[in-house]
Amino acid sequence: TQSWEGERVFCCPPSGTRELRLWTKKALEEAQKKDTLVVMLLPVSTDSQWFQENIYHQPGVTIRFLPERVKFVNPVVPSWVEGNDAADGKKSSGSMRPSMIVIFTGSKKPFGVE
Repeated sequence: TQSWEGERVFCCPPSGTRELRLWTKKALEEAQKKDTLVVMLLPVSTDSQWFQENIYHQPGVTIRFLPERVKFVNPVVPSWVEGNDAADGKKSSGSMRPSMIVIFTGSKKPFGVE
């Protein structure tokens, strides 16, 4: 693992094409600031315009595809329930799409997938 000195931003932005386009553009811009790292949890959507413009082949961007769909847990809002309880008894809902972690470093390092 890498050590990072400086600002760190961790984000799980709202879904929706317009929102993801704005959030990923902002992440790319913020990562250009000195010593700033932006890490986002995003849906896998490699054919979308926001992915093509702000992530794919951008220097200083690394993607880590998650091997399983993310489960969101919310013990308060029952509308998130899709039937199954999580192991700890809280209600959970699976993501509709696979997810990825996208790391924006602002460096000149070539685009990568880990």
